[in-house]
Amino acid sequence: MPRPLLERILNQMLPNHSLLELVGDANVIPILYDQVKAALPGDHVSDRMLDTDEDYIRGVVDEAINRVIMDNYVSTKLLHLRDQEGGFKAPLEPEPDSPESDPVVDVGELNRKLDDMFDLSIRDKNSEDIEEDKVEEIDINKVTTITFEQGWAILRKGIRKVKMIVLEGCQINVEDWMNLHGTIYKMCTQKPDYSQELYNKYKECFVEYNESTLLPSIEDKHGEFMLRELVRLWKNHTKMVRWLSKIFAYLDKYYTKKHCLTALEEVGLSAFHLVYREVKGSATKAMIDLIDKEREGEQIDRSLLRNVLDIFVEIGMGNMVYYTNDFEVHMLKDSGDYYKKKATIWIESDSCPDYMQRADDCLKRERERVSHYLNSNTVKKLLEKVQHELLVNPLNQLLEKEHSGCHALLRDDKVDDLSRLYRFCPTKLLDPIANVFKQHITDEVTTLVQLAEETATINQVLARKFLELHDKYLAYVNNCFMNHTLFHKALKEGFDVFCNKTFSAELLSSFCDHILKKGGSEKLSDEAIEETLEKVVKLVAHISDKDLFAEFYRKKLTRRLLFDRSASDDHEKYILRKLREECGRLFT
Repeated sequence: MPRPLLERILNQMLPNHSLLELVGDANVIPILYDQVKAALPGDHVSDRMLDTDEDYIRGVVDEAINRVIMDNYVSTKLLHLRDQEGGFKAPLEPEPDSPESDPVVDVGELNRKLDDMFDLSIRDKNSEDIEEDKVEEIDINKVTTITFEQGWAILRKGIRKVKMIVLEGCQINVEDWMNLHGTIYKMCTQKPDYSQELYNKYKECFVEYNESTLLPSIEDKHGEFMLRELVRLWKNHTKMVRWLSKIFAYLDKYYTKKHCLTALEEVGLSAFHLVYREVKGSATKAMIDLIDKEREGEQIDRSLLRNVLDIFVEIGMGNMVYYTNDFEVHMLKDSGDYYKKKATIWIESDSCPDYMQRADDCLKRERERVSHYLNSNTVKKLLEKVQHELLVNPLNQLLEKEHSGCHALLRDDKVDDLSRLYRFCPTKLLDPIANVFKQHITDEVTTLVQLAEETATINQVLARKFLELHDKYLAYVNNCFMNHTLFHKALKEGFDVFCNKTFSAELLSSFCDHILKKGGSEKLSDEAIEETLEKVVKLVAHISDKDLFAEFYRKKLTRRLLFDRSASDDHEKYILRKLREECGRLFT
């Protein structure tokens, strides 16, 4: 949604909401959503677009609250409306010279909302402590200056009430809320100015909160119970930070920025390091134990792990150093040790295809694990670690398994297993697979060459076997090994034992003559003939003595043309074009 349009609509609506609603009503944001949506032109009404503006609307509302408070609106307009019995009087009449009158206040309605929205009798479990901190009651709106001790006594009581709000779900009444804001404002604007002292006290109160409240509640907990308590404490701590950041908003806005100090919210969140340093080691161990349990097939609370790991990320304030150093490094080491033990067991008990299927399942589960609770930055490192232990280290042992290794997969035409083997293996470790592939082709080609030499005649059936063999393993290269150049090289070198023989040129040229002359080929369609000729050309490209093939082919072509024995001029042109593409201008 365009920000100028949203801002204009909000500025029109905010004056229609009382200050009490803005401060105390948690539902004011959804109400504003509905009103904004109703006020928008038709082409702007979109739930998806409105959802993206939640933070902006919330920020505008907070700014409106702070602006009213800091302008001392409440002390002059609202607080004086309450009479000694707790009711409201009519609002003050605006000054005659005032450019704009305040909206008329419905006294009964305001009184009702105040009673409904705020619990004026806050329960205080630390009443004995509060009694010790009693100071002389002062009306912050009636005094010109206050001492630091007087102001901090008021703020300390307010901070204790905020703790109760966080821990017990209590509420704070509007008068106390405004009194806290007014105290901060006066201490920062009067002479002497206590801004620096307040900044220091703000930090101290969070240190005290962590040491006295958070640490004792987690010290005696272990394992999954400790993780749950850590999540609860972090949630309470962030609530505490949000509340106190709003109370100290004037200090944050005008003092910390002017003096280039750390923002109060960041100061508050960083105080949790006191707890984090104590539990990070045991929390990491507990999370790794849960991950290993899940790898063994047990059900775990994934949301718990996600919430704890979010703490490791958020406590870095945008820096991943805590997540990386305190959790990720240890988790990766444990993952490596876990899968190293598994690989040792599986390599002995499983066949190569079964082992690869296990490895495939493990990699899929690790990807799923990252998507559910690990940080996305971990996925590459985790998969590399698992791949290294399951495939890289035992690769040679896996390829050499007698009845199910790479030789057996090629022999038995296990195309899917060969594809999985290539897909799992890192590029830098493809050489062993390519060498096995090359050796397997060489063995099969050698068998055919020996048969050809024993026959001592040009056999069309034998020529077709060479073509079929080359076509078969070319399909392996293209499909199983993703057209990788390393396997193209292995295929070429595997056929060198045939292509370097002198009879190979004559055998292939005779086979072409058999296909192209009248009555020489089987009853093949034009497409089948062209497909066969293309396979011949691909094999001719590997022949070392292409000049000899060209000479044999030229003689046989001459006979076909002189004696009108060519079956098709189109086929003659087709194979010449293909030979020219593969072998250059030798065939023109």
